[in-house]
Amino acid sequence: MSRATQLQLCFFVIMLTSAVHVFHAQSLPASISQGRITAADTSQKVSVTQKSASHDSTSWWQQVEKPLAVISMIVAIVGGLAALIATILGLQKRRAKELAKAAKLGELEAEREEKESGLVKGDLRRAPTSMKTARQDSLDSTPTAKRSRIFISYRHQEPDSSLANDFAKALQQAGHEVFIDTGLQWGANWVQKIREALERAEYLLLLLSQEAAASEMVVEEVAIAKELASRKSAVPVILPIRIRLPFAEALPYHLAAYLRAIQQECWDGPEDTSRLTNKLLETVSGQTHWHSQIAEPRHPSSSLERAGPQPYSDPRSFIIRGGAMEVDSHFYIKRDADEIVFREVNQPRAMIRVHGPRQTGKTSLIMRVYADTRRVESRLRAAFVDFQGLTQDDRSSLNAIWHAIARYTAEQLQLGNVVWNANASYDQNFSRFVEKQVFLDHAIPLLLCLDEADRLFGSPIKSDFFASLRAYYNRGALQSVWQNVRWLLAISSEPHFFIEELNQSPFNVGLRVDLSRFSPEEVLRCADAIDMKLAAPELEQIMEYVGGHPYLVHLTLYHMARNTVPRAELFKAETAGSGIFRDHLHRFLIRLQSENDLATAMKEIIKGKACDDAKSEDRLKAAGLVRRDDNNQIVPFCRLYLDFFRSELK
Repeated sequence: MSRATQLQLCFFVIMLTSAVHVFHAQSLPASISQGRITAADTSQKVSVTQKSASHDSTSWWQQVEKPLAVISMIVAIVGGLAALIATILGLQKRRAKELAKAAKLGELEAEREEKESGLVKGDLRRAPTSMKTARQDSLDSTPTAKRSRIFISYRHQEPDSSLANDFAKALQQAGHEVFIDTGLQWGANWVQKIREALERAEYLLLLLSQEAAASEMVVEEVAIAKELASRKSAVPVILPIRIRLPFAEALPYHLAAYLRAIQQECWDGPEDTSRLTNKLLETVSGQTHWHSQIAEPRHPSSSLERAGPQPYSDPRSFIIRGGAMEVDSHFYIKRDADEIVFREVNQPRAMIRVHGPRQTGKTSLIMRVYADTRRVESRLRAAFVDFQGLTQDDRSSLNAIWHAIARYTAEQLQLGNVVWNANASYDQNFSRFVEKQVFLDHAIPLLLCLDEADRLFGSPIKSDFFASLRAYYNRGALQSVWQNVRWLLAISSEPHFFIEELNQSPFNVGLRVDLSRFSPEEVLRCADAIDMKLAAPELEQIMEYVGGHPYLVHLTLYHMARNTVPRAELFKAETAGSGIFRDHLHRFLIRLQSENDLATAMKEIIKGKACDDAKSEDRLKAAGLVRRDDNNQIVPFCRLYLDFFRSELK
């Protein structure tokens, strides 16, 4: 019974008692007039005047008292009825809730039984009957109070697939909702489901084997999860598990940058499955946190190098103190742009901007320049700052980003701790750092290499940062110390779409160097570097299919040299999305499907039409998806992109 109902009943009892008392009091004068209390009358005499006054007073009260009693009785009855009705309604409501709860439990039980028979939630599909999953005896299958949505990212190989299904089954038995892409066909529908599932997920379970860690698609899934987490109060939470990939081995550079400071677990064999399953269940049900090891080895992994050409260069071994300066001459092809950049960085007050689509060799070129400065006979000292590797805090303000650049520079030049006054401006602090620490005991010029500088184009501080960089460059015309500071920037996007005042930025001064696709001669040199001989028809086929795209050329030659795929299958339009280029293509597809403007622009270009959206065209060029041909027409970068996106972007 509710508190309100209890109060109503108490009110009913009080009012009813009062009414009964009043009617009882009214009966006393009648009993006196009938001679029932005569002893009092004979023993006491009252004057005529007193009797008259008493009679007047009693008559007035008797006239008022009876209506009051009636009113009290009515109020008491109404209150009692109200309390009774409220009690009946409350019991009915409670009964309805109990029935609804029982129905829900029945649905959950049916759903659990359905999952155990192979049906995975998330509008997916029935798991193959041939898939064997190991049931953990220690697992409690009772549904948990907190039910979570978990996205499982894994590689379609063993032991990754079996482990992913083991985790999925355990999570489903505990009442959680799981997305695992077993049975889905690659293509636009698959990409759409991946994106939708990531947006709904509260946790991203990331199974990182050697092959998964090298996958572009895995990097894209993590990038999307990080973007969503920045907008949705840190959801989804990333839970990485290394699959026979020791903590001592570094993840690929871009993946490592996304997973920095995120605690990781390790699976070395079946003996770890039960422990990790229990830990996973406790984490997603809110009973504990994903406390484990934070893996931040500074050297690239030798085992990952065996997975083939990586889509991005790894500068970690170049920027650590005392690190080895090997340059990947096995895949790197020196171009005319190399000679230009090497020459210009040695000029006083140099400002060089290396432009080019992603995966065309900008970072590799900067790394070679950086490595060259580490030679004993070098006339330069260099610091390498990757803007993708900067944390969100590092990019939060002008003061924070210049402080980060100073820290990276001091670490690589072994200058000790940076003196940074919290009460001073960024300009005062950075100027003092350059003048009092960098050039205190050395007159050797400083080269600041800023890789992926266009990562700031979407930041609120973009205009202020590039204006301040331009101011430091201008300072070199007046002060000899700043004349010894040289700048080497790598960017993919055209600045004029993002920077309103180019005259207050570094993008209209200095030298611009463009990187694009390999020429046929450079493709032949790339093949020679891995002791592979290309016949003229094969060279023509490669140039036509991947368009001289540096990363795609490396990837194609790698698989051709090892005969991992029949050569006839490499260049078929119908296998474009399921062969060696699968991860690369689907990484782009998942981005295009999430941005309608880019998808629309790509469709128009595929149809041979001009793109009316200049900014979307620039973004597609920066991604390396389109280019200008010899007639200055915008076209897909290569036939691989044309075949795949014409099929998928319908």
